[in-house]
Parts: sequence; structure tokens; C-alpha cells
Amino acid sequence: METNEEFDYNLERLYSHFHKKIDTMTLYTREVVRVCSGALDASNIRHSPITFRIKFWESAKGTIARRNQERVLRGRLRDAVEAQGRRWEDNSHEFSLKLSDEEMEPFKAPEDMLAALHDFGYKATRLHVKLRDEDIQELQKPSWNDVAVEVQVGSLVMHVWSEIEHDMIYKPLDSQGGPVSEDEERILDLINGIVLTGVAALRQLEASTANRLNQRAKYKGMAASSHYELATWIEKYCEERDITLQGAEWGHPEQLFSILKTTGDDKNYRVTELLDESASLPTSYRHSLPVKMLSALCKRPCSLA
Repeated sequence: METNEEFDYNLERLYSHFHKKIDTMTLYTREVVRVCSGALDASNIRHSPITFRIKFWESAKGTIARRNQERVLRGRLRDAVEAQGRRWEDNSHEFSLKLSDEEMEPFKAPEDMLAALHDFGYKATRLHVKLRDEDIQELQKPSWNDVAVEVQVGSLVMHVWSEIEHDMIYKPLDSQGGPVSEDEERILDLINGIVLTGVAALRQLEASTANRLNQRAKYKGMAASSHYELATWIEKYCEERDITLQGAEWGHPEQLFSILKTTGDDKNYRVTELLDESASLPTSYRHSLPVKMLSALCKRPCSLA
């Protein structure tokens, strides 16, 4: 088992690495945010603004020390269970514990400590990403090649909860050295329950909204309410006709919607007519289909609504 001296030594090594990389990680993360925001916008996906947080050293050190202690305590629990003649695997199964051997041993190296900083907060979809080589300028490649960023994908409710949890739990523990009170813990548990309920409600709302949009699409004279709904109609048209839409990025959906609205061609049946003249079997491309629809529009007389 790692001693306090070994832990402190590894922490010092991490401290040196951390401060050498902090500016690089900040610039790298901002570029990841720019790329992700651009991709989401180009794919016609509505989303809240992307935010990011890079831990200050005092906060990171507090988190690492706390997680190291948690690992030690879990290891002692495993030893106590096995000392009573029980298999740790059986005990874990009985209490629905899913702990790897690494999570019950102290940190062995600075790299393990750094990786542990990614594992915090609410349960979101987590992706570890690196920029593509073509997205990195030549001068930045030597310092950016070994950098990776964790992207957490969650609902807006999850994001708000993570901000509350960070300000009330992690900041006091990491920088002030004092835990939250029992009353605060009870309130946080209550908020956590509300968040879980809110996430389930959002999923139901999403399904209900999708159903409403599908119902609207059945009325041939219904006008699209936004370029998002227009894209939904196009997706549905292609799905019903077994047309594969390739590519993630839509080409100018806002401009297409504005022009169709101006000419009065934003009605469902008119969009369908344009698609009949534009979408090709068995494959169409998202980035070029709006342009093809506008080309078809230009070939017919314009009737202002």
C-alpha cells in the first residue's frame, strides 16, 4: 500500500506537470468548444451554450486527496470482508457494488491522479476527445499532441445541478477545508431527486414534442414554424421513402427556411413538392439538399404569399 510519503511525492510531480500544462489545456479546451459548437450549429441541433471548467490547483489537490482516501477506505472494507471468510465479489454482487481493483488501491502515479479529476459530478454521457490533426495549427502541434478533453453530454437540468453541486460541495471541501452541514446535505439530496425527476420529465416532453411535430406534418397546409421543424419534415420525408441522408452537417437551413417563408413555400405540401424534385434515391446529402431545393424553387414561378 502506498505511504503518505509516496502520495506526497506523486502529488508534487503532478503539481509540476499541472502548472506547465494549465495554459495549454485552457487554449486547447477553448478550441474544442469552438469545434463542437460549430458542428452542432451546422447539424441544426439546438443546444445550450457549451461551458467548460478547468480546476485550479488547490481545488484539484483537494479532490485528489479526498478520492485517494476514499480508495483506501474501500480497500480496507474489502480486506475486512475477506477476513470474515467472504469473497469480495459475492459481497459486491449482494450490495450492487461495481468497483474495480484500481478503485480500492491508492493512486500509484501522477497520471492516475490526473485521470481521477475527470470523474466528478452528475451522471452524464462522457466522451474523451482529441482534436483532429487538421484542426491543430503547426506551431501548436508539439504542445497539443498529448492533450485530451472530457466532454460531458447532459440535459440543461443536469448542467444546473452540476453548478450547484460544485459550488456547495466541491468548493468548500477543496478550498475551505470544511464539509457542508447536514441540513445542506439533505437539501442537496432533495435537489438531486428533483433533477432525476426533471430529466425523466424532459424525456417525456421531448417525446411529446416530437409527436406534436409529427402530427403537424400530417396537415398539408401547415407552415413550418422554424428551420428546426423544416429539417424535421425533410428527415421524415426521406425516412418514409427509404432515402438515406448522409453527412451530419446541414447546408444553410436557416436561409432555406427564410426564403421559403418569404415565397410562401414553407407549407408542408410545398416542401414535399420541392423534395420530390430534389431528393434523389437512394441517397441524398444534408449539406447539399437545401441548395437543391432552392434550385428547384427557382425553376418555378414565384408566388408571394
